[in-house]
Amino acid sequence: MDLRKRIRIGDLLIENKVISETQLTTALAEQKKTRRKLGKTLIDLGYIQESQLLTLLSQQLKIPYLELQHYPIDYEVLKQLPEILARRFRAIALKEDNGKILVGMADPTDIYAYDEISKVLKRSIDLAAISEEDLLHQLETGYRKTDEIDSLAEVLDVQLSEHDFDLSKIT
Repeated sequence: MDLRKRIRIGDLLIENKVISETQLTTALAEQKKTRRKLGKTLIDLGYIQESQLLTLLSQQLKIPYLELQHYPIDYEVLKQLPEILARRFRAIALKEDNGKILVGMADPTDIYAYDEISKVLKRSIDLAAISEEDLLHQLETGYRKTDEIDSLAEVLDVQLSEHDFDLSKIT
């Protein structure tokens, strides 16, 4: 996967007959006014669905497109990317495999986010395309679960430290 290769989303969508030249022209004019990314503008105008865009991007980048409601997330891996950065870069750490971390991103073409996430995680990452909705849902539930687990662990630690056990007497 070469993220550095420039993907012209408009051309890609026209080439695949997802939008027309007229729709692209309208979206580009709207994009100039709103200063949003072209993909988001096309979605907001109702010209494409987010899933269509992510499917094409994932094929172009040779990365998987994952639906997170069907994907098991490793919460220990999730915690390795701080929540504030996950929200800023619209990304989530999903699983670790062979020293690499699989990171789902709502915008897998964001090279800056990719580089920053790699620095924070201190290892190489593989990318997956994910929908914004799936991402936000997982950020809400995932970080809440890790916070709840951490809080429970602290409570248990305090409770255990209040009780002295002599394990040598247990046989």
